[in-house]
This record gives sequence, C-alpha cells and structure tokens, in this order.
Amino acid sequence: MRIAFAIAFFLISVALAGIDRGPILSAETPHAEMVANFRTENPCAGEAYYRELGGSGWSIVSDTALCTLHYLVMPVLPYRQYEYYILADSDSLGLYTFWTAPEPGDHVDLNFCAYGDTRTGLIAHWVIIDHIMMCDPMFVTNSGDMIEDGEDTDDWDEYFSELCEWHNIAQSVPYFYAMGNHDDESPYFYDAVTLPHNPSGTEEYASWDWGRLHFVAINSEIDYSTTSPQYEFLSADLATASENPDYDFIIALVHRPFYSSGYHGREEDMADALEPMLIASGVDLVIQGHDHMYERTHPQEGVIYIVTGGGGAPPSPIFF
Repeated sequence: MRIAFAIAFFLISVALAGIDRGPILSAETPHAEMVANFRTENPCAGEAYYRELGGSGWSIVSDTALCTLHYLVMPVLPYRQYEYYILADSDSLGLYTFWTAPEPGDHVDLNFCAYGDTRTGLIAHWVIIDHIMMCDPMFVTNSGDMIEDGEDTDDWDEYFSELCEWHNIAQSVPYFYAMGNHDDESPYFYDAVTLPHNPSGTEEYASWDWGRLHFVAINSEIDYSTTSPQYEFLSADLATASENPDYDFIIALVHRPFYSSGYHGREEDMADALEPMLIASGVDLVIQGHDHMYERTHPQEGVIYIVTGGGGAPPSPIFF
C-alpha cells in the first residue's frame, strides 16, 4: 500500500512539474541582449534556444546552476527580429519572436505602447492588451500600479498569467516599468523580470535607449529629494542625455503625475524636487499614471505631460 501511494505521489509530482510562469521577455540593454525570465516548479537548469528569424542554426544559453528562477540572457544584434523557445523541468514553451532595439543613435522606424494602472481591472486589461497586440509594438512601457496589493503574491501571479498565458504578449514584447504605490516595491515583482539597472546596481530607477529615444524611469515611491541617490542619478543621466546629439527625444516614465486633472492631481513634493531638472535637461515627454484616465498637456516650459492610467483600474473623476 505504501509503495502504491509513493508511486502515485511521484506521478502527481511529475505531472505538476514544468514551467509555471513565463517566459517574460525583458532587457537591460535591449540593443545587445534580451532576457527570458521564467519560473519552474522544481530546481533545474533551463535552456533558451534562439536565432535570427528564419535563420538556420540555434544559439543556446543555459543556467549555470539548478534553480527555480531563471534569467537566460540572449546576446543579440541591434534592430533584428529573433525567434526563441525555452526548455526546463521536462517542459518546453515557444516559438516566440521579438524585436531588438536599434543601436543607440540609429535612425529607424519604431512604435511602442504606453499604459498603466491595471490593479483589479483584469477584463479591461484584457481588452487593452488585445488593442496593444494589434499595434504590433516593439516594446511597452508601464507607468505602475500593475496590481492591487504588492504584498500579495497571488496578485502578481494573476498579473503575469494575464500577460503570459491569456495573451502571450510578455513572451514577445519587452515591458519597461515605473513602480506604483500599489506595487509596494515588491521583491516578488523584481524577481520576475530583468530591468535596466542604475549605477548602484538596483532596478528601482534607471535609464535605457531605444534608437534615438532616451528613456529614464523615475521611482515616485522612494526618496527623490535633492540629497537622495535617485536625484543624483537622474541629475547626472539627464544632463548627459541633454548634450547628446544622437537623441531625438528624452522621455521620462513615472507613476505619480507632475500634472493631472484627475483625483490625485499634481504630486507637489515630487514636482518641486524634479520638475526644474526636467525642464533644464530638455526632457520632451513625461509618461505618467496614478490617475485612471488619459490626459495630455500643452508644453509646460517645453515639456509635455501625458497621464495614461487607463489600464483597467476604476476610472478617476476629473477636476478642472
């Protein structure tokens, strides 16, 4: 009887083994590498097979140790389309395709989508992702508040399931994020993706390039005062970007708004600390969330501000 039970338990364990989250495509330097992030039921060595779309041979990257959280870095060439699949824990997923970024400074055509504030609005988020996929973007920016409670791991699993299992967008389109107040600086989120890093080695705030676009992610949920490490980074990064002739546009991504007619309105402390820097550095566009609506300003001392918090959370009232 014990032997039969042990065999049955083993069979159930085998049936449940496999890749249970992902792959989620992300990047730190998207013109030089893409990362397949995924999780397995059991510790194992995962593999990613990838090549230029339509190519003849496969390149392979794999884990160097047994693990359940896998971050397989695929070295790539700029402005190419690739295909890949993953193997791990007696499971396989793919084929998926993705675009790499152009070399910083290169003139190329591109398109991307921006939104934020999904929280509990899963059905609305479903519709939004459907529309995003029809646009065939090379990448997506998310201005935060992906979920309702950043401390609830079930919320994060549901969010990534929506991206990976319900739609298959995260496998082919890298997302770049700014953290929202509901996301609660969750380690569970940071464990799921690989994002651009700042010089201190964290992913809380950072910058990256996509061709002639320079992006900077501002974290409105941690210290941004003039004596903070984040302020020091932003000041140096934007000053350098403002002097670089290879950039046509400098774009900031942040959760709480500098300008908004919504319920939350202007984040006064953040605006007092950072808005002079944005103006002085010639930032062209700031993509914001927090208020669940769409709004675009006229240039404010040269800077256009967009609130795009319609990712599924309940709509915000507008105050004039």
